[in-house]
Amino acid sequence: MRTDSYAPLRRPAFRRFLTGAQAITLANQVMAITAGYHLYDLTHSAWSLLLVGLMSYLPIFLFNLPAGWAADHIDRRKVLAFTLCLHLVVSISLLALVASGGPEWPWYPLLFLAATSRAFYTPSAVSLYPLLIEPEEMPRAVSWNSANYQAGAIMGPILGGFLLYQFGVTGAITFVALGPILYLSLLPGLVLLRHPPKPLVEPLKAKILKGFGFVWNDKAIFGALSVDFVAVLFGGVEGILPMFQKDILHCGPLGLGFLRAAMFVGALMMSFFMAHRPPMQKPGKTMLACVGGFGLCMLCFAASRNLYLSLAALMAAGMFDQVSVLVRQTLVQMRTPEALRGRVQAVNFLFIGSSNELGEVESGFTAGILGPVGSVVLGGVAVLVIVSIWAVTFPALRDLPGLGVREKT
Repeated sequence: MRTDSYAPLRRPAFRRFLTGAQAITLANQVMAITAGYHLYDLTHSAWSLLLVGLMSYLPIFLFNLPAGWAADHIDRRKVLAFTLCLHLVVSISLLALVASGGPEWPWYPLLFLAATSRAFYTPSAVSLYPLLIEPEEMPRAVSWNSANYQAGAIMGPILGGFLLYQFGVTGAITFVALGPILYLSLLPGLVLLRHPPKPLVEPLKAKILKGFGFVWNDKAIFGALSVDFVAVLFGGVEGILPMFQKDILHCGPLGLGFLRAAMFVGALMMSFFMAHRPPMQKPGKTMLACVGGFGLCMLCFAASRNLYLSLAALMAAGMFDQVSVLVRQTLVQMRTPEALRGRVQAVNFLFIGSSNELGEVESGFTAGILGPVGSVVLGGVAVLVIVSIWAVTFPALRDLPGLGVREKT
């Protein structure tokens, strides 16, 4: 029997989870646009954007596997509380720095701490919401959770651009501090329908690395994670959008906000479309084709000198990317045993989350050498080459059958 598309949304705990996740998404997006805009405005250097990406990537690389262990061995709501408190401390510190007219360099260690918060937050959050719903509601819940993120990713940059334009950096960072405060107030209402099984007694090293072992042995999951990783690593443009805004499109902070939001507009549209469609019959082939479409959109963006054409290219890229995201997330959620969910989600975030931040490092580096347009052209070509290689190398992904409901214990 076909699952009701709105069944997950009828659960109060899941709605509270989405509300809290939305608050954090908005806060993170406003912080990201504020950091990039402010530091590039101060330095006029692509290398400052490289440093922003590096500070966002290093905590994921260093702490993500311990974060996955924590998600499987500590009450995930307690882990969320810790990360939200750290997020709040960083926000208040940035606000004090800006209000006092402090120097540029403290931004980088504070951005490192903010990324540390995200490194611990994501595996626990993504592993928590399956416990708030019934197993048969998982495919719809994945779509609604993704749509919720995309909505915040759209509103966040636009809101950040407006706050920067209207109230400056101080107003933007003040808003950032409100996100963790709201989510902390919602945590007591996240009542679980069931509890994850107690973890097995194993050596610590085995506990931490077991998620890697599971992903490596499931070639469909490994192929999906790795193709997304390399595509976003080389094809992402978020890190150098301040350069396009200031030097190519000349559209100011509001324009930067719309540029950062454009991909998420396309992704949100695709999320709602997919939430009301039956499961894909050939998800692997569809995912690979959409990754290729993403690369073509990046080439169109590189060629554009018109703001509206650039926005359209990014929006189309977001639509293609979201199909890939939904296939990957559904695949990981439905094929992962409950006892490994946190660690596998940590590996997922290590691949995908780090590809965003490491992609900012890569794009900042290549933009420093080739300029912003050359950086995006190189990335778009690389994505097309990569997806062709993966289609041959990972038949388990390419020939993946339709994703049905599969309950894990």
